[in-house]
Amino acid sequence: VVQLSSVASVNFVMGFKLTSTPVLATDNDQAIFQFNTANSTSPPFWHTGTSNGGTDTDTAITGEPIVAASTDYVLEVAVDANRNPHYYINGAQVGVGPQLATPMAFMPVIGIQALTGAAKAFTLKRVRLERDF
Repeated sequence: VVQLSSVASVNFVMGFKLTSTPVLATDNDQAIFQFNTANSTSPPFWHTGTSNGGTDTDTAITGEPIVAASTDYVLEVAVDANRNPHYYINGAQVGVGPQLATPMAFMPVIGIQALTGAAKAFTLKRVRLERDF
């Protein structure tokens, strides 16, 4: 469960990556949620990002919920036995990514980056990590 303090000039990433960089093109294998105002439209949408062998898939979650400051979001990335990431926001499935190459090599990553001006913050209310298979 995460809450952004601001949705202006911010890049937020949460999920599983090989490195801690917020740039989608950096990792050859990853499954993430991202919100980046530099790449966003109005209204602001969450994006899912999946990479396999350097092929990146960036998908905007058009529709509800749109990203808003001071709002709780339950973001979940669940990788199935076939290595496909399933993306959920507030309990509703919002997408399925292409198959990952090596899901066991991931590290959990959550972070925020100020794109301009003042520092940005988020509130992390709960984290749960588990392996189901």
